[in-house]
Amino acid sequence: MEILGKPLKEFLGASKWFLIIVFLGTVFSVVWRLSTDRVVKIPNYLGIVTVIIIVLAGWKLARKDGFNLLQTGFAGFLLFLTTVWSTPIFHKGLEVIYLILINAVIFCAGAIFGWVLSEMITRIRRIND
Repeated sequence: MEILGKPLKEFLGASKWFLIIVFLGTVFSVVWRLSTDRVVKIPNYLGIVTVIIIVLAGWKLARKDGFNLLQTGFAGFLLFLTTVWSTPIFHKGLEVIYLILINAVIFCAGAIFGWVLSEMITRIRRIND
């Protein structure tokens, strides 16, 4: 199946390690939040690390795999899908829909931000050469 000019297999192959890391981070966060009554900020820090990973994924997809802006945004959406299952565990009702939409935007925007950074640095290097 082709999406935005690339087969789905290429999206999954190019972002495989990022998908695995984000999924495992989500599993760890869910297990941590369910297993402790203490208010500890580890899941919050894990969220920050996840955003950094998403930006790095966008960077890598632009630099090494030649993805364009829309393809990178879709890859960010695929990364989002690895975390969406955890939202209904801790939230209920309309809050779930709201959080799913916000998280989808954050994941896509993070991947696109990584793409933009990659493109900017590439252009600056061309100008300086």
